[in-house]
Amino acid sequence: MLTTIYKHEGNYDGKTCYVHARAGALPDGRLLITTQKLDVTGCDDFGGLEVLYASNGGAVITCAKSDPAFARKGLTEGIEVAECDATPMYHKRSGKLIVIGHKAFYDKETHALVRGIPNRGFYSVYDEANGCFLPTKSFEISLGEEYIHCAPGSVQFYEGEDGTLYIPFTVRHADSPFYEVIVCRFAFDGRVLKETGKSNILSYPVVRGACEPSVICANGKFILTVRNDTVGLSSTSEDGTHFSPLTPWHFDDGAVLENYNTQQHFLALGGEVYLVYTRRGANNDHIFRHRAPLFFARIDTERMCLLRESEQIAVPQRGARLGNFGVTNISESLAYLTVTEWMQPKGCEAYGSDNALFIVRFETE
Repeated sequence: MLTTIYKHEGNYDGKTCYVHARAGALPDGRLLITTQKLDVTGCDDFGGLEVLYASNGGAVITCAKSDPAFARKGLTEGIEVAECDATPMYHKRSGKLIVIGHKAFYDKETHALVRGIPNRGFYSVYDEANGCFLPTKSFEISLGEEYIHCAPGSVQFYEGEDGTLYIPFTVRHADSPFYEVIVCRFAFDGRVLKETGKSNILSYPVVRGACEPSVICANGKFILTVRNDTVGLSSTSEDGTHFSPLTPWHFDDGAVLENYNTQQHFLALGGEVYLVYTRRGANNDHIFRHRAPLFFARIDTERMCLLRESEQIAVPQRGARLGNFGVTNISESLAYLTVTEWMQPKGCEAYGSDNALFIVRFETE
């Protein structure tokens, strides 16, 4: 495996920084990357999604520009909503790029997060002819209204050979303190996502529960990776519908992967599948939740463990967290990882971080 890291210098101003950089591939070979600004004085206080383009394998990028479809907007009097935690993906069957994600709600005056508002996430289709996204739509999911939260924030989703999209969601029942995960199947006609089925709901009732799931299909097996406050989790399925109970990721020597309270995603390359993650134990105690560097290691899909000897660093740490990232699997021989340095807490720049955008190109020899 060959990797090339393009580091595009940031321009951190001490007030806002770009976060949530994730990419989808366009037919002309460019990467379309969604990102958004964060007010570093608040908690998850996001501006509207912005779009930039990368060409020449990630070596050249454009400036990020706001897209009207994602402008932060009023929901009700006193409440604003921002689309966030976005993931773009090119849908091969329809020839369309779509972006999906979560919604965050804020008090208009204080910008504090407002909890408990029903949330069905969002999706939008890219209008390639005009170089912009179409107005966002909310997902229609066949879960009862008692599930007040059902959104695909910071996920990785998968397209089957017939064009079916397998999209994992974080869900929460109104009467439960725990988040859970589910994988829904969708048909996509180039305009509208229509649910065609869903999996069992997966629970892990520890601290806040299970969230930010990602799914892939490798060697005929569906694999889920899931965030929990205490440990990274995995589950498998033979059909994408019936998933096994969530269990902690571990290495082939039996040691538990010390990832916690941070998402993980999948890298597929050369017929193998890898987990991309952060963990303790990497001289990174100075980094928030040990969210840097970014590692990747090959998954033994039969034993469902990580091969320790295969572990490598994908993106080095420079003091800032890298836990909100994306992986874009293009083909059997090409994939990308995208991430920006998240400039919280104050002082992380002392180690060299400046809100740089990293684009890592993986390819087989």
